[in-house]
Amino acid sequence: MSATQLQSKPMSRRGFLKVAGAGCAVCAAAGLGGYGYDSRDLPPPLPESAALAAAASTAHPTPLLLLLGSGPQAAFGPFLGEILRAEGIPGFTSAAAAQLSPDLLRDRQVLLLGPGEISPAAARLLRDFVAGGGGLVAIEPPGELADLLGLQFGGGTITPGAVRTYVEHPFAAGIDSGALQIHVPLHQFSSNGAETIAVAAEGGAPAVTINRYGRGIALAWAFDLGRSIALARQGNPAWANQERDDLDGIRSADMFVGRVDPERMHIPYADELGRLLLNTLIAACPIPLPRLWYFPSATAATLVLTGDAHGSFTPAIDTTLAIVERHKAAMSVYYTPPPLDTVRRWVRRARWQIADLPVVGAAFSGGDGPPAPRDVARWRERGHEFGMHPYVEQGLESGYQRHWSDFVKLGYGPVAPTVRTHRILWRGWVDNPQVQARYGIGMNLDHYHVGSAVQRPDGSYVSGFLTGSGLPMRFVDAQGRLLRVYQQHTHLVDEQLMDVWADGRSANLSGDAAAAISEQLLADALARYPAALGVQCHLDNFTFGGERAANATRWMQGLLGAAAAAGVPLISAERWLHFSEQRAATTCDRVQWQPASDVLRFRLTNAASGDELWLMVPAQHAARSLRVVTINGAEQSLHYRQLGMARYAMVRVPAGEREILAQYATA
Repeated sequence: MSATQLQSKPMSRRGFLKVAGAGCAVCAAAGLGGYGYDSRDLPPPLPESAALAAAASTAHPTPLLLLLGSGPQAAFGPFLGEILRAEGIPGFTSAAAAQLSPDLLRDRQVLLLGPGEISPAAARLLRDFVAGGGGLVAIEPPGELADLLGLQFGGGTITPGAVRTYVEHPFAAGIDSGALQIHVPLHQFSSNGAETIAVAAEGGAPAVTINRYGRGIALAWAFDLGRSIALARQGNPAWANQERDDLDGIRSADMFVGRVDPERMHIPYADELGRLLLNTLIAACPIPLPRLWYFPSATAATLVLTGDAHGSFTPAIDTTLAIVERHKAAMSVYYTPPPLDTVRRWVRRARWQIADLPVVGAAFSGGDGPPAPRDVARWRERGHEFGMHPYVEQGLESGYQRHWSDFVKLGYGPVAPTVRTHRILWRGWVDNPQVQARYGIGMNLDHYHVGSAVQRPDGSYVSGFLTGSGLPMRFVDAQGRLLRVYQQHTHLVDEQLMDVWADGRSANLSGDAAAAISEQLLADALARYPAALGVQCHLDNFTFGGERAANATRWMQGLLGAAAAAGVPLISAERWLHFSEQRAATTCDRVQWQPASDVLRFRLTNAASGDELWLMVPAQHAARSLRVVTINGAEQSLHYRQLGMARYAMVRVPAGEREILAQYATA
C-alpha cells in the first residue's frame, strides 16, 4: 500500500487553533527563515567520494600477503580481500605484485596472488619463496608460473557455467559436492604433475589444482574467483536497467532472472567457493592460520529482522515490535511517512511538541496516528532501528534527497545506517549503494527474494540464496573498487511466501506453511551452510489486520521461536552492520610460529564492542593437536566446530588488544 493510502487523520480548524495558541512560543522560534528552510530539500550530508571504501592497512607484517597483478584482467583483485574478510581472516597485507621484493616477503607464510600480469623478476621471487617452504595460491595465474604450479597452459578459455570438487580430495573436504556456479570463463590448462581438487562440471577441465614444489605448496585457480563471486552476488551487469521479471519496475532481481538453477538455490554457492578458497590457503600455509567466526554467537546462523512500513500508524508498529520482543529480539523498521506539504509538516511537529508539555500536552498525546519523535526514541531505546524507506520512482538521487529531508524535518533523525528502497527499485549495477553512502548508509537490503527470479519453470517458488550468499560483503563497482556499503540479501520475504498484497504473485502459503519453509532454511544454515538470513515482515500486515495480520503473526512466531530455541541471534540490521564493520576491523599480527615448542603466538586487536567475537584456532596442524589456548595468560574453555576442511577450537575474545597463545603437541 502506498503512503497516499495511509493518511493521518486531518486536524480540525479548532484543533489547529488550540495548537497555535498553546504552542505559539514553539512555532515562533522557527520564524519565517525556518519556513524557508523547511520548504526546501536538504542537500546530501556527504560528498560523492563517500561511496568508496577506505583502503585497509596494517601496521605490522602479517603471515598472509595479497598480491595484486597489473593490467585490465586484475580489476577485481582487491575484491579477493573482501572475500578473506568475509571468511574471517583477521589480518592480511595487500601490495602490488610490482612491489614484490625479498623484504616484502620476509615473515610471510602464504601468498594469495590475484589475476593480472607479473614481471619475470616477480615470478623468480615466487618460485624461491615456495621452494623455501612458503605457500602460494594463484588466481587465474600467468603462464610464467606454469612450472611452479605443475601445469601446462593451453591458452584458450571455456565457459563451463559451474565447477565441481573432487569429494575424495582432502582439500575439498566440507565443500558442497554438487555443481557450484561460476560466471566467468575458465582458462584451459592441463596437469604436469599437479593434483586436481576441482573441475569444470561439464568436460572435466581442471579448475583448482595443487602442486608440491621444493619444500612448499602452490595452488592454482583457473578462473577469476573475485569477479565470479562479485557477479554472483550483484547480478549480471549486462542486464542492468532491464525489465526482465514479472514485477513492474526495475529491481536488482531483474539481473538474476534465469541465472540461478532453482533446484540448487538452497546452496549458497558463492559462499561455498569462498570457503574453498580458504581450504586452499590452509593447505598452502605452513603454520596454523587463525580465523574469526561469522556471527555474534557461536551458532551457525543469525536472523536479521526488518520490516517496511508505508505510512503505518504507531499501533501497527507497536504490535509488530511486541511480537519481536517476545523472543528478546530487535528489528529494523524502514518507514515512509505519509506525504505532507510544508504547512502540514509544521502543524504535525507543533502538535507533537505540545503533546510533550505539562498540563496541555495530554490533549494532544494520542498515539493512534503516525509515530512522533518520542515514539521513535522509545523504540530505539529498546534496541530497534528506525530508518527511512525512500520512494525513488521519479529518480534515485532525487528520491533519496527528498525522503531524507522529510525524515530529518519530522524529527526522526539521525537517519539510521541501513536501508531498503521502496519496491526495491534499482538503478545500474551499484548505483543504489553509491547514492546511499552519501546519506551515511552502511548496509543495503535491496537484494530481495521475490518474483520470477525465484520460480521454477512450472511456476512454483523456491526459497534459498538468490545471490549465492548468506554473508554480508561490501559492494564492488565495475572498476573493481570497493564501496563502503555492505550488501545484505533479504532471503525470507513475507510477500513472496504469503499473498500479502492479494496480487497472486506469491507462493500463497499460510502463515504456518511459510514458517515451516523458513525454519527449514534456518535449519540448513545451522547444519551445513552458515548464513545471516535477512527477514522482511511488512508492518502493513498489522495495519490491514484480519487474515493478513494473523498469517504474519503465525509466520513470525514460528520462525522466531525456532531461532530462539536454537540460540540464534535475532537482531536488527543496524546491530548486524555494527558487528560486521567491527569484525572486519579486527586485526591479527605479530604472529610467531615456534615449531620447536609447537607454540603459535599472535596479537589480536578486537575492535568489536557490545557483541561476542569468537576466534577460531585450528585444532590440528600437520601431526600436531591443539592442547591449550590462553588469552593474556588465562587458559580458555574450548568449543569445537568443523568449517570447510578444518576443525577449529573456538574461544570468545573480549574487546581490546589481546595476546593469544596456542599450544600444540604431537599426537
